[in-house]
Amino acid sequence: MSINQFFLSFVLVHGAACCGIFFLKKRNRIQAPTEVFFLAGVIPVWGMVVLWITHSAVKNGKAGSRALDLQRFEHQTEFLTRPFVEDEVEAKTLISLEEALLLEDPMLRRQLMKSLVQENPSDFVAVLRRSCLSEDTEVSHYASAALMQIQNDYEVSVQNEAANMLKMKTQDSQKAYITTLDQYIKSGLLPENAERIQRRHLDTTLTDYLEAGALDYTYCVIAVDNALELGLFEKAFQWLVEAQETWPDDETLFLSKLKYYYLEQNIAALRAEISRAEATHVYLSPDTRSVIAFWLA
Repeated sequence: MSINQFFLSFVLVHGAACCGIFFLKKRNRIQAPTEVFFLAGVIPVWGMVVLWITHSAVKNGKAGSRALDLQRFEHQTEFLTRPFVEDEVEAKTLISLEEALLLEDPMLRRQLMKSLVQENPSDFVAVLRRSCLSEDTEVSHYASAALMQIQNDYEVSVQNEAANMLKMKTQDSQKAYITTLDQYIKSGLLPENAERIQRRHLDTTLTDYLEAGALDYTYCVIAVDNALELGLFEKAFQWLVEAQETWPDDETLFLSKLKYYYLEQNIAALRAEISRAEATHVYLSPDTRSVIAFWLA
């Protein structure tokens, strides 16, 4: 057999093998990342060996068990929102993300955590904090790494906005700093002492901003809530009174005032405020009415 005949035969055999792999992939009989299939197509023999090893690892549940790797993981589009529906025709009940992470299948649990980390981990801080206590070391490792990254991003953002505010000394730079710091505080990542320190910084900036110009609804609401959390009840009440003169029927300000009376343990004033709202036909959403029912119970 000549060299040309051997080369042609080799190409034909490799082409037939690639067709077979493509057929098996379409029927979901071979499981491996897309990059490995590409490798098997362009590198004869060795690529096929790598594909077989990868498929065996995935099939035996040994894939993805090494140290944290935040590369793009393949997952189905609706994996997070509908991970464990038994039968979509007969079963309509979904389980929460927290319950999904308690399932006994380690491979599925780890794949879910990887997907969560890749999507938008800052939206799942509470879930990640609970996952840090998981007995599955890989799940707790992913969660801890994600939380550290989220907190580091917040710290850098707050520091950058603070430096920009000191440099620019404008209302826009103050608003950017207030917004970023408020998000960091509400993320739940800060320990109690650190949170209180950051709230004091927030209160100082909010006071400067609100006293320098016209009353701003968004930042007034933040200021009232922050003052109540710091126990600065007199300041919170002053801002509430000023804000309600401009937005008398606002539901958020109404709830903040109830919170103020509740923290001051002034139940009579709390009931009077509720009666005033009902007498003036202020719109109260079902959620607000449930809060009122809780406080009056």
